[in-house]
Amino acid sequence: MYCSLTKNEEGFTLIEVLVALAMSILVTAIIYSAYNTQMAIYSKQDKVADVQQNLRAGITILQNDARMAGFGRTVTEASTCQTRSGRPGIYVATATTFAFTSDFRNNNTNPSQWAPDGQCDDPGEDLTYSLLTNNNNNILNLNRDDVNGPGRQAVAEGITNLHFTYIFAPSSKIAPTSTPTAAQLNDIVAVQVSMLARSRNPDRRAGEQGLTFIVPVPDRDGNQRNSGVTWGPVADNFIRRMATTTITLRNIGLQ
Repeated sequence: MYCSLTKNEEGFTLIEVLVALAMSILVTAIIYSAYNTQMAIYSKQDKVADVQQNLRAGITILQNDARMAGFGRTVTEASTCQTRSGRPGIYVATATTFAFTSDFRNNNTNPSQWAPDGQCDDPGEDLTYSLLTNNNNNILNLNRDDVNGPGRQAVAEGITNLHFTYIFAPSSKIAPTSTPTAAQLNDIVAVQVSMLARSRNPDRRAGEQGLTFIVPVPDRDGNQRNSGVTWGPVADNFIRRMATTTITLRNIGLQ
């Protein structure tokens, strides 16, 4: 007894199997490529969001503190205020360090009862901003040094570059600069701060290599122009973003 295969019962030929296999591989490769692209985009956007969040945090905290610089200068004059005049104000102003004092609080534990007490010796009244390396990850962070409080604290991670430009009262006829003299500190009425932040981890692609960031500097009329300060070109795969803002020191002009 035997059975025979009819034409309709024949299997696939080798060529048909190879064609089907090739098509399956092609479809799989297309799906994987699309998935890989989407994951790369997601990974980069996640890093960009993290970098921008660090920039916003650093600028917001610095902005809030700097706006209090010089508070109480109409009623306070003491050696604890660090300035040449003894009144609250700016006492260090360089391209990478900004230090200032104020007198806005006393020893009362209720903030609603705070008032100048004649000294710049309470927490938050003597602050210095600069960059500081975190010993745990060897990454530069924006550092807030509260001399009368908890001391040095990192307020924004991954801030690799920091630049201050100081703007003076129009009556002084001094052009904006990052290197004011000690005699010019009392004429500073605003500070422009630029920060460059870097992602914690490198990106999967090298799409931002070669980028150069240029720090804008205002001229005497307030118009932005490019300065000689440049950061870059970038030679690695980390994501970087720069932010610049101008902070008006509303208390410094008060005599």
